[in-house]
Amino acid sequence: MLKPLANLGRASLTYYIGHIVVLSIAALIGLQDQNLFLVLLVMVVLPIYLAHLWFKKHKRGPLEQMMHKFSAVK
Repeated sequence: MLKPLANLGRASLTYYIGHIVVLSIAALIGLQDQNLFLVLLVMVVLPIYLAHLWFKKHKRGPLEQMMHKFSAVK
């Protein structure tokens, strides 16, 4: 039952960077308080669903994989 949240936790760096991007876009376009439901949807529900889909085929989140690749000792 908690697996979707656990998947999101496995991609926490990607999730945090996604928050920064969404909030930056919202600030640039001047999102009003009336659209807070849309922001909630984009910042909570959509990432949970996308993480669920992502981890069906991948072991790590997208940015986590990139960090692993560049930090791996060869």
